[in-house]
Amino acid sequence: MKQKCKKQKKSIFLILSVVLLTGFMFSCAKVNEDAANSYRTRAIEKMKLGLYSEALEDLNNAVISNPGSYSNYYVRCKVKTELERYDEALIDCNRAVSVNKRSYHAYYYIGSLYMYFYEYEKSLTDFKKAKRYALKNKDNYYARNSHQYIQLLRKRLQKEDTI
Repeated sequence: MKQKCKKQKKSIFLILSVVLLTGFMFSCAKVNEDAANSYRTRAIEKMKLGLYSEALEDLNNAVISNPGSYSNYYVRCKVKTELERYDEALIDCNRAVSVNKRSYHAYYYIGSLYMYFYEYEKSLTDFKKAKRYALKNKDNYYARNSHQYIQLLRKRLQKEDTI
């Protein structure tokens, strides 16, 4: 009888430990998310002032605080583009897409970066994705601009085929 009681106490202790530990981990994740949002908000304010290097520092901290947030990567991509660090910007936009496959903002920037690199086929593919997801989200600005780039790229690719 005593052994059965000890086993039950151990089981209850183990269950409580797991519940408490899970709750602690969940609350830590919330703190990281809050910190990441705070860093990202500060970075956006600095971007408005044209302080891109300072904004990048905050965005690096946002990514460290919450690496599962696609918006941290997307905003950092925008900053790196302004700093003319295009290869790094492309990496961040691809990370944003790996976190959120429907991030039309990131696809739009990827398309723009591939245009900069003269990779028109890749650019066309990403602008099509940007348009599709922007339409699903009822974002006419990105849908319209993506459509204009799609038309431009098709013309450009047609000219390359005739040369």
